[in-house]
Amino acid sequence: MRAMVKLLVICCSLVLSAGTALAVRGPQAVEFTIHNLSANMGGNPQSTFDNQYTTNEEEICIFCHTPHGGTLDGPLWNRQIPGAGSFTHYNSATLTAAAGNTSRPVSSESLLCLSCHDGSIATNRIINTNNSNPTGQPENQFQGPGVPVYIVSGFGSASARIGESAANPNGTGDLSDDHPISFSYFDAYTEESSQPDGGGLRAPADAISRGVRFFGAGAVSGGMRVECSSCHDPHVAYDTYFETWYGPIPGGISADPDYAPFLITPNTGSALCLACHVK
Repeated sequence: MRAMVKLLVICCSLVLSAGTALAVRGPQAVEFTIHNLSANMGGNPQSTFDNQYTTNEEEICIFCHTPHGGTLDGPLWNRQIPGAGSFTHYNSATLTAAAGNTSRPVSSESLLCLSCHDGSIATNRIINTNNSNPTGQPENQFQGPGVPVYIVSGFGSASARIGESAANPNGTGDLSDDHPISFSYFDAYTEESSQPDGGGLRAPADAISRGVRFFGAGAVSGGMRVECSSCHDPHVAYDTYFETWYGPIPGGISADPDYAPFLITPNTGSALCLACHVK
């Protein structure tokens, strides 16, 4: 009997812990986000002013994914990606050797994001087009047929086009003012923890429990890489603007502003930053 009770306690604990992990994830409704580059918003045609990307492509997922003919760069990926070694990384005197290695290539997980966000590849240029779209490649009503559309530069200020910087306005491969990516958190933590004060990074398991995602091999040298998706989730709905104009999100989902901009977990009180950093 005691063994059965213990088993039930263990099972309940696992369910509760799993529920806690899932609760970190934001509401999934990409069609109600600015990552919906199609002519449809929640099943409704977008208006002229809302549609800044394209007007003649009704499919939503096609701008990143395709069920057939995709590349192996990502999950059925439908886009070309920039060169892994074509980026300038952030660096400073306080970085660990792992994160400060500026010659490292950008990993595929982050190149997927940079295939739009570095500003070098048009958002409306895909590999496998929609057979129902008479023009093939998606078109933008403001640019005209066949014209590529890029993420707008912030002219040196922080913007969705992270390939630029204040030193390189309109740049396409400058990550020198962005959080380091494509480095091993395990190596960085190992180096930091050897410092007299114990370093400034949390143990990998602690960071994971706080919602951070790592990529690659587990707790081994070179593993647990920090990538764009360590902090960001491209499918999370956070802007209530779309619900206001297009109606409720199907399935009883509501956008949550705490996940802006496309965060993997809310950053209230710098919680996401402090998931890794001890300050």
